[in-house]
Order: sequence, then C-alpha cells, then structure tokens
Amino acid sequence: IRAALPYVDAPRFIESDRLAPFNPRGSDVAVVLDLMIHDIDLVRTLVGGPVAGLSAVGIPVLTPFVDIANARLEFASGAVANITASRVSRDRTRKLRIFQGSGYLSLDLAAGNGEFYRLRTDVDMAALAKASASVEAFVERVPLEAPEGEPLRLEFESFLQAVRGESPVMVSGEDGREALAVALRIEREIERTLPALKGAGIGTRA
Repeated sequence: IRAALPYVDAPRFIESDRLAPFNPRGSDVAVVLDLMIHDIDLVRTLVGGPVAGLSAVGIPVLTPFVDIANARLEFASGAVANITASRVSRDRTRKLRIFQGSGYLSLDLAAGNGEFYRLRTDVDMAALAKASASVEAFVERVPLEAPEGEPLRLEFESFLQAVRGESPVMVSGEDGREALAVALRIEREIERTLPALKGAGIGTRA
C-alpha cells in the first residue's frame, strides 16, 4: 500500500477483499474482529473522514460465529467502500481497488504489486473515439511494487521512526479506536439481519 499512497487522491469508491482458508486460530470471534477490522482501518485512512452510515451482512459457516461478512461504508465525504472478509475460502486473496477522479488503482496486497491507470495528458478523446483507438492510446499504466523487505519488519521500522520523531505516525491510537467502533457497529448490524439463525451469535457478547 505504501507504493500506492502517492497516487491516492480523494477516493470515491473502494473495494476491499480479504479471503483466507479456515484456520481454528482466531475462530472464537467473528471474522469482523478477526480480519475485517484491518481493512476498516485501511479504508478509513485512505478516505480520511468519518463513517456516516453503513450496512452489513454475514453468516456463520464453520463456527458459531460469523465466518464471512460484507460491509458497505458510506463516508461523510460521499465516498463509499465495499469490504468483504472471509475465513472460509479455498484460496488466500488480499486485493484492493480504488476508484477516484484521477484514475484507478488495482492492488494485490498479498503479492505486493499493483497498477495505477490514469488518463494520458493532452489526449483528444473525440479524435480517439472516431479513430477507434485502443485503450492504451489514452490510458497510462503505472506499475507499483511494494518496498523491499519483510512486511512485519517494515512495520516495526516505521513505528520506531515515528517514536523517534523521524516520520509521522501512519495509524494513531485514535484511528485504531475509531476502526474498532466501526467494526462493532458492523457486528451489531449483522446481528440485526440474522434473526432467523437461532442460536447463532457473532462473538460480541460473553
């Protein structure tokens, strides 16, 4: 995501998918707190504003708790994010798509690469349409690669730099608290939509 940050400019729509095979570790809570909360935090950071409204659905599959969930977040700025998290998928997927006025970012966070597509400057769209030009004639592709290094080590180094005052904090304690608050709202919304599943919970109550 660091390689993409210089190109992120007022996102209007974000799609986030975090899918993983089942692992008993962490299955004593709903997938919202197990996995989705990381993407809630990321999306809030990218959009840079409060969540004004949300809707969510989810179901238990292999555990008594919700194992797959989808949430739609609407921000005060008008931006919308669609977030899906699953711990009962066959393959591991971690993808992020960002749509904004300046272009489109497609990121494979698991592979550590992506692309930024943007309109070329000084392009006569009317002339290109008449000439039936290919998309490459008016769209520029910018390849993105993750910084070299092990992700966890990079996180620790970023934290230490912030502690030493060498760089700003990427995610503050307040940001983490807000992400948790949104995650709990999502869980309550899922619980509200699951009245037919007798005895199924989402792991928010003791």
